[in-house]
Amino acid sequence: MRTRTLALTTALLATAASLALAHDTWLSAASYFVRPGTELRLELTSGMAFPALESPIRPERVQRAELHLAGRVDTLGRGVAGERALQLRARPQREGVARLRVSLGPRPIELKPDEVAHYLDEIGAPDSIRRIAAAGGPFRELYTKHALAFVRVGEPTADRSWAAPLGLPLELVPEQDPTALVPGDTLVLRVLSGGAPQPGFAVGAVREGAAPLLLRADAGGRVRVPIGGAGRYLVRGTELRRSSQPNVDWESDFVTLTFAVRERAR
Repeated sequence: MRTRTLALTTALLATAASLALAHDTWLSAASYFVRPGTELRLELTSGMAFPALESPIRPERVQRAELHLAGRVDTLGRGVAGERALQLRARPQREGVARLRVSLGPRPIELKPDEVAHYLDEIGAPDSIRRIAAAGGPFRELYTKHALAFVRVGEPTADRSWAAPLGLPLELVPEQDPTALVPGDTLVLRVLSGGAPQPGFAVGAVREGAAPLLLRADAGGRVRVPIGGAGRYLVRGTELRRSSQPNVDWESDFVTLTFAVRERAR
């Protein structure tokens, strides 16, 4: 136990210097609209300027990488390291809405005192968390990240398996097909933690080239993302909570969701 504790402490200190406030990790598709049987190229990256590829994810950090389509789950493997993103490949064979999912293993980080307030603002932390953090003390966090992407394969089908929760610790579950949206629509997402709706939960949304939005879930745990134009979208959420683990003050789950919107047909 002592050896494990020392290793975790060392990792926390080593990671602190490389924070760079690059909190988002997302899964991008080269194309969000493909034909069945064609190769789907995916890239997993971390950064602050979606959709730009910035920092690659190491393959050994990947715990699960899957393609969910028409009730079937295919494993993608851990991918290949690239200069700015982890490269993954899939070849969906069926028509429908494909949900790509990558989950990473937990990783420690320690924030400096002058970084905490900005971080809490970024994730829209509730007042209860802010009051605890304001008391001071170390801010050693163990975080886990999950990245989702929705891709349209061929023509629409009646299958709605893409709308079923995956059972992630923190999850954004769409109530409309994200691949069928057009400018002027609204995407409704359920925010679930441990399978339960999260009223008031903060969700960030950004369309490439546009200013980011910070939204709040309603009393039913639903958040409404306005679709202001065509392009790629990122929706994100972070749940931060106190930890009971040795040498860890906080634990968190991050989730991101990407999709693309085409121009309205004329």
